[in-house]
Amino acid sequence: MERIEMSGEEVGRLEVVRQILDGVLSQKAGGDKLGISSRQVRRLPRRHERCGVSGRVIQRRGQPSNRRLSGEVKDAVLSRVRECYRDFGPTLASEFLGDEGLRVSKETMKNRD
Repeated sequence: MERIEMSGEEVGRLEVVRQILDGVLSQKAGGDKLGISSRQVRRLPRRHERCGVSGRVIQRRGQPSNRRLSGEVKDAVLSRVRECYRDFGPTLASEFLGDEGLRVSKETMKNRD
């Protein structure tokens, strides 16, 4: 038997999907409960029927983000920050780096250590 790890949010979504499939909840009520549109709710039972419980698990868990900076850009940014902007906050550092042609968000600069 396959072991599936689910977050609390995923377990809650699974319960709502089961209630929709059992006819206890309408798609509209399920969407309101999950905070998503009824259109988005329509695909949840289809995926559950096609893939079972494993279809509810986030597919990209544990994989790196598609928006991650490349190693070269990250190294260039970090070396420039250490060289010139060590005592700058994340917003000011990202603005100064942008003036130099290195586009980095302030959220990225928050995690620069």
